[in-house]
Amino acid sequence: MKFPEDIKLSLGDNFNDFLSILFQLLTSLIVQ
Repeated sequence: MKFPEDIKLSLGDNFNDFLSILFQLLTSLIVQ
């Protein structure tokens, strides 16, 4: 069983990965 804290941490990691990918896409578009 996962504790709410663990679930929050995993969700935060996924959200951080999503933000970093989105940021990379935006920067690549700006550079072009």
